This record gives sequence, C-alpha cells and structure tokens, in this order.
Amino acid sequence: MTVPIELVTAAAAFDDPLYVITIPGEPVPKKRPRFSGRRAYTTREDHDAEARTGWHLAQVIPEPLRGNLAVACVYYRSTRRVVDKDNLAKHVMDAGNGIAWHDDSQCTAEFGVIELDRANPRTVIIIARHQSSLVRK
Repeated sequence: MTVPIELVTAAAAFDDPLYVITIPGEPVPKKRPRFSGRRAYTTREDHDAEARTGWHLAQVIPEPLRGNLAVACVYYRSTRRVVDKDNLAKHVMDAGNGIAWHDDSQCTAEFGVIELDRANPRTVIIIARHQSSLVRK
C-alpha cells in the first residue's frame, strides 16, 4: 500500500510508532445528535458506521494508546457532494474512543484532507505519538 503524499507531509513531525489504517468504502460524516424529548441519542446508522471504523482500527492497534496523539486522515469520496471535514473527523475521533485511544481528548494534533476518487472511496488514517506542551495522560 502506498501512503498518500498529504499524509506523509502531515506525519513528518509524528513520533514512532506510526499506525496506518485504510477503511474501505465511502467516508462517513458524523451526524448531529437526534433528540427524544430532552434526551440526545446517536442514530443506528451512526452507531453502525462507528463500530465498523472501530473494527478496522482494532485490527491494527491492539489496545488503546496512551498520551498525546496525532491523527491525520485523507477522506477519498466517490462524489463531489459537499461534506464538512470536521464531521468526517468527528466520526473517526468518536470511533477510536476506547479502541485506538482512551478518549479523543488525547488527540492534540489533527490533519484532514478531502479528495475525490470515484472508483475507490476510502479513509486513510495515520495515528502516531505527538509531542506537545499540553500533556494528556
């Protein structure tokens, strides 16, 4: 597998170990929470998509990482439909909770790019240690 140049550039400041995960299929943006009375909930579709992403993360990362982390993603979409990169990132961050990291607050650096690839939609993720003056345990 070749690593996209956008991620190589972003990962230049990352520390070892470096985890690279490719999730096949259309990148999924996190949807807004739904409400039932005063209670907020996640839709079944969001829950299933996060579980799928979490499964792919768990295949590469055997247990949640500790400390500061950097996450870089390239979201290869099959259409030009407008989607918010922040919602794509939120999906990855929430899916990694308890699997790739204990809590997404550990991710003190993030980089994301949206690209078009009609034939092969996917999400490529790099996760590594991140040196920061704001230490997360």
